[in-house]
Amino acid sequence: MATLGARGGILFVLALLLFVASVLLALLAGMGFVLALIWNTLNVLGIAYSVLQLSHINNAYLVAADFIDSVIFILLAFFLASWFYGLVKSINIGDKLIYSRIKRLSGHVIVMPYNSFAESLVHELDSAGVSCVIISEDRHAVDALRNKGHIALLGAMSSANLMHIAGIEKASYVVACGDDDTLNTLIAVTAKSANKNVRVLSRAKKEENIPKISKAGVYRIILPESSAGERIGEEIIKRALFI
Repeated sequence: MATLGARGGILFVLALLLFVASVLLALLAGMGFVLALIWNTLNVLGIAYSVLQLSHINNAYLVAADFIDSVIFILLAFFLASWFYGLVKSINIGDKLIYSRIKRLSGHVIVMPYNSFAESLVHELDSAGVSCVIISEDRHAVDALRNKGHIALLGAMSSANLMHIAGIEKASYVVACGDDDTLNTLIAVTAKSANKNVRVLSRAKKEENIPKISKAGVYRIILPESSAGERIGEEIIKRALFI
């Protein structure tokens, strides 16, 4: 399927060819070349041409030319609509606004990727008034986060350039929230290569992978299952003291 830009180009070429045909018909009707150009141009633009004092307006060639000019007007309308849509899409106003917000951040937290673990973390950070930038590879997740007022970026977890866009130079922490320990290790390595001074906190799925993640320069590693068990145990012990 042709892209929107390609279709716009086809419409423009077709309109140009039809315009040439229309000018030729006007010439066949007895117009001079300059007058034919002016008449057809004004006709295509929908501007009244009665000021040209045409004595042969009922000429069959001019009727055909007039019809062609009407078709050209429609084609140009579609071409301009395609061009304008492409221009707006290339500007990507939503991304520009997000980049502007990131530039004003300092001491923020970069959270990646976005999942249920990251969702709970972001909620806690928001509650504490801590700014964060969320990176996800899921376009729908990014759109949903932005609609809620969050700063979210779309891209690969291994992109150092994306981390620079997320403001890693001024960030305090990068949190690797992946369900896969290899992914979290990759995030840590990428983050440290982008800013060796940033502190990386990582989630670990398996305890035996902690040494591997640690070698990536991670500041602290968290085992969610282990932490949850400790919290439940603390709660039981605390309540048991008052029984």
